[in-house]
Amino acid sequence: MYKIIHLSGECFADLNTEIRFAVAEARSEATEILRLTPGNTDTRAINCMIRVLRAMSKDGLIQFFVPTAQMADGSTEAEFLINKYSAHIASDEWAGADYYVKL
Repeated sequence: MYKIIHLSGECFADLNTEIRFAVAEARSEATEILRLTPGNTDTRAINCMIRVLRAMSKDGLIQFFVPTAQMADGSTEAEFLINKYSAHIASDEWAGADYYVKL
């Protein structure tokens, strides 16, 4: 149901492959939520990760994604995750560059 993925890629091509593989693997295991933890937290790597996630969302491969830093902002997506998956999403984990992905 919930899985944490530690990413090691730093450029778009590496992250694209890594994230798409992680999503495909999670789907085969009937996982509903992924937590993507980037190994490199510089702005360029995070922007590449966001580009991959936006493309996957547009293609219908994922439903949505929410940065952990925006979990307390009260967006519809964040509230959904908190309400449905509160056992897996603790408020003390909302700092950092991680992203929650709903499959």
